[in-house]
Amino acid sequence: MDSNKDITECRRKIDLIDNELIRLLRERLEAAREIGRIKRKNNLPVVDPRRESTLNARLSSLTDNDLLTQVFVKRLWQQIIEESYRVQTEETT
Repeated sequence: MDSNKDITECRRKIDLIDNELIRLLRERLEAAREIGRIKRKNNLPVVDPRRESTLNARLSSLTDNDLLTQVFVKRLWQQIIEESYRVQTEETT
């Protein structure tokens, strides 16, 4: 294989992975929205510091400090958590 074919194949693989990541993020946010409904129904706060701490510790244990660093995972998950809080506060029926 020439280098252009190799790059094209790798990019195709990345595109498939990206599609799956988006699908999984959508699924995660749907679950977060349902959690928001339950929290509203039970007058619970959206932010749960204990859950966030547990999540951060669990995700940190999944990093390898080489390609997937703790810093990257923490930054990425902070964005995901903030978006989860956003959908939990939406008024939906």
